[in-house]
Amino acid sequence: MSELAVQGKEIRIQQKDARQFVGAANLAQVYEAVLSQCSGNQTYVTVDPDMTQWEGIARRLVSLCQSNSRVILEGPPALTRRFDVTKLRNDLGVRLDSRNEMEQALAWLAQSHS
Repeated sequence: MSELAVQGKEIRIQQKDARQFVGAANLAQVYEAVLSQCSGNQTYVTVDPDMTQWEGIARRLVSLCQSNSRVILEGPPALTRRFDVTKLRNDLGVRLDSRNEMEQALAWLAQSHS
C-alpha cells in the first residue's frame, strides 16, 4: 500500500474492510498483567476493541507520502467480525489502544519509501 502511494498509483480497498490491531507495547502490557495476576492458565484475545478500516490506513499513507494516489473502494462492504475483548478488560483491567503505534508504523512506512 505504501509503495502504491509513493508511486502515485490507485489504492484499491474493499469497502468497510477493517481489523482489530494490536501494538507490541500493548502485548507487553498484557503479558505483564497476566504474569502479575497469575492468570497463566487463561486465554485472552489481545487486540484493540476498536476496528481500524483499511480505507483510513490507505488515506493516511497517501497523506503522509504527500501522494496524489486515489483510494478506491471496491466491491460489496466486507463482513467484519469483532473479537470480544471484555474478558481482557474485566480480568486484567487492560484496555488496548493501537492508534499510536499504528500512526508510528504508517509514518515509518511513508518515510522508508521516500
